[in-house]
Amino acid sequence: MDIFPISLKLQQQPCLIVGGGAIAYRKAVLLAKAGAIIHVVAPAIEAKLLQLVHSTQGQYLQAPFSLDMPLRHYRLVIAATNDKMVNIQVFKCCEAENILVNSVDDLPHCRFMVPAIVDRSPLVLSIASNGTSPVLSRQIRTQLESIIPHGMGKLAEFSGKWRAAVKAKIINPDERRIFWEDLYASPLKEQVFNDNMAEADRLIEQALMQWQKPKGEVYLVGAGPGDPELLTLKALRLMQQADVVIYDRLVSPAILELCRRDA
Repeated sequence: MDIFPISLKLQQQPCLIVGGGAIAYRKAVLLAKAGAIIHVVAPAIEAKLLQLVHSTQGQYLQAPFSLDMPLRHYRLVIAATNDKMVNIQVFKCCEAENILVNSVDDLPHCRFMVPAIVDRSPLVLSIASNGTSPVLSRQIRTQLESIIPHGMGKLAEFSGKWRAAVKAKIINPDERRIFWEDLYASPLKEQVFNDNMAEADRLIEQALMQWQKPKGEVYLVGAGPGDPELLTLKALRLMQQADVVIYDRLVSPAILELCRRDA
């Protein structure tokens, strides 16, 4: 794994964009969705970008980027100019201050990359290729958009509302995981998707009252010739649920990578 994927909480955090054109605007839209306060430095700025800056309570500095510009109070910086040398200067200044920096379409001068995003807030999926193939990342995002229901965001929000109650009732984290897995496979999910929240609340309350410590189960999963693409969806689901995985030397490393990492 050449990159370490993280999710940044940028609500009310100052972020700087160097550049005032169309590319800078596209990055600003994403930062604004994450709740960041956007500051821009550029000799000129597009009207829609300036409006976005003001809407986030940020500031626009009408000037070229300067090596003396203070950067320490920014959470991250994006260099989005059409001047490669300026972008390199931004990168070097950020590196000196240990600030996360992205130079658009300039992989050697990036400390982080902006991934392709599937937004089902509060559930957010990102697809990154370490800058090697942004088009492929976008194609995968398109495929995911078509198979992940928009209701998944509501389900994530519903889960967050009940998380503390479930944690108080089911102390063991492994048992808690099983509870949620069973719940997501139950009719509750469709109730949330259809905005029947009262019925969803009733179902989870009932599930908590009836909860009993689960008994162990054993499943046999055929790994075939070792090609991960030949696994069935049920096999993959069971491998992701298993607490203990027993395998022999014929099982390929690619298959084992699909098991739960903490199994």
